[in-house]
Amino acid sequence: MIGLGGAEFRLSLLIGVFGFAALQAIIVNKAMSLTVVIAALPALLFGVTLADLSTYWFIGLNLLAGSLIGAWIGAHWATRLKSNTLYGVIAVVLVLIAVLFVTHFSPLICSTFPPGHGRMFPSPLP
Repeated sequence: MIGLGGAEFRLSLLIGVFGFAALQAIIVNKAMSLTVVIAALPALLFGVTLADLSTYWFIGLNLLAGSLIGAWIGAHWATRLKSNTLYGVIAVVLVLIAVLFVTHFSPLICSTFPPGHGRMFPSPLP
């Protein structure tokens, strides 16, 4: 439940399995994401030195600024939306992420079939 897509997976679990309300699930999910990033930093620094990272400080600063601004704006909007609207926004975003994921990897999925099997799920009939 970490890495790319981990937060989206956790969000659906928090709402669907654990019964959190949408806004509370978002808050818990953000706190869990922050915890994961903080816990991963020491492991990252074992593999990459600070000297190597220091040459890319501007990129890190841009990512941090964009993340903070996005989180601030998202929190502002989420606290002002009606609960049903927030559930709808979450559903649309998760579906869009799923569609992007599938369409991004579909050439890889289709290329694993033997020649002549151009569809994702070959027919079981001869």
